Amino acid sequence: MKRRSFVSAAAAAGAGLATGTVTQGDGAVRVPMPVEIAPSWLTWVTAANACLRALGCESDNVEVAGQSGYAFHMCITSVAGVEGPTTLPWEQLSAGCRRLGRATTEFQMGPRGDEPDWVAAEDERFRIATREIDAGRPVVLWGITMPEFAAVVGYEGDEYLYRWSGDGGQELRMPHAESSDPGGPYLLAFPSSATVSRIEGDRAALVNALTFLHRRPDRPEHRFGLEAYDRWIRALQGGHAKRFGNSYCAQCFGNAKQFARDFVTRLRDRNVHAEAPLDGAVIAYQECAEALDAVARLFPFPPGDDEAVADPIAIDDACQALTKAREAEVRAVAAIEAALAIDWPEA
Repeated sequence: MKRRSFVSAAAAAGAGLATGTVTQGDGAVRVPMPVEIAPSWLTWVTAANACLRALGCESDNVEVAGQSGYAFHMCITSVAGVEGPTTLPWEQLSAGCRRLGRATTEFQMGPRGDEPDWVAAEDERFRIATREIDAGRPVVLWGITMPEFAAVVGYEGDEYLYRWSGDGGQELRMPHAESSDPGGPYLLAFPSSATVSRIEGDRAALVNALTFLHRRPDRPEHRFGLEAYDRWIRALQGGHAKRFGNSYCAQCFGNAKQFARDFVTRLRDRNVHAEAPLDGAVIAYQECAEALDAVARLFPFPPGDDEAVADPIAIDDACQALTKAREAEVRAVAAIEAALAIDWPEA
């Protein structure tokens, strides 16, 4: 289905094309509270945080990225494709939202579906979203007019009203049947409050981080976590990495490592029983974030085309930085494992 093409929609975003129409005075139904966007490259993190804060949770992008595990996600394909930053089991992210104070309800069709399945799923997703908006609760939506996540803040007729990390966080609108949602329709709602102790949540977040860093691929072209560094280096050195996807991956994963550094720093500061090993993880993630930032600066976004990366100097510098980042994250993993081996206080 052409309207769900990942590359064409993402390329339009990179070219700076409009992604929606700013709403004017109208008869739309909106949630009663402000839903503020704190932009990041990880748009699920941004959208989830906006919803959680609107619903009264004490969260920010760092906590959402860390508790959900998105800060520790990395997926690189054989061409360092643009899909890497959103290729992960989305259903595993919502546990972080529950640890931050909201119960969750999730709707997914799955990665495959014939046209009738897809249309029916998008219709049902819209019905769920409107029920949540009627109840005064924003929701997370996958697939605006490009494959990115947004916070739905209202609806009118058959249109979503949403905010996302792009377009200055302003309110935009989109017919619900025009979603660009490769992987299938997805919606995350937050129907009620939840209480998880800070100690229990922090320890669970560290366990979850290791799950993300050691994830096994379900497709031969994917490599996750620590293995993704090697795949990225091979893609660059072999002349297979595509400029658009490579640059997008560099920005997203560079941002993710910054979140990982800041989140682990917070865990160290509020869990004195694990302070020593977590201090090692902080140092390692600082080095990792600096190395990935160097990669992001080598490959700014958007790059202008999707030809193979060919600059030998940039490739060599990037591969050196990726090697440093991998070595640092290996040390971070060892430090996290050491922190988990300590007896934690009862929740």
